[in-house]
Amino acid sequence: MSILDLILSIFLFLGLFNGFRKGLTSQLAGLISVLILLMFGGAIAKILKNFLLENQVVAEAWIGIVSYGLTGVLVFLSLSIVAKLLNGIIKSIGLGILEKTGGAGLGFIKVFFIMTLFFYFFFPVNSKLGIIPQNSLNESFILNFVKINIDKIHQFWTNQL
Repeated sequence: MSILDLILSIFLFLGLFNGFRKGLTSQLAGLISVLILLMFGGAIAKILKNFLLENQVVAEAWIGIVSYGLTGVLVFLSLSIVAKLLNGIIKSIGLGILEKTGGAGLGFIKVFFIMTLFFYFFFPVNSKLGIIPQNSLNESFILNFVKINIDKIHQFWTNQL
């Protein structure tokens, strides 16, 4: 096991622990809010931008930043409220351990996905700057799984966008 694997393992364990602590509904709400913002954030921000421009709430120089910021806050708050309600229902019917276990699994998957996105953008930069030696990247056990997902993400983005 290389030092890179140790560092990546620590991040994965922290995701697992944080997911266990927060629970499935909270983790799911966070994941859904990120996905909504990635997929529909621009459209929602455009609607908010037009609304803010019509009502002259914000100076025109700040309108883009404010509309995207409000979009993120609105999506996050609405899904947090739904998650709290679902969490209360799940705990009241006695599925607390399932909630915690599912949260741990989803936390692990979420960190792995973030790690995959990070390395998707890091590999081209690293090939030019040589931040991490190529043999260290090739020897990493965890990074082999990340590379598989990088190929899938690349295929998705090139076919969908």
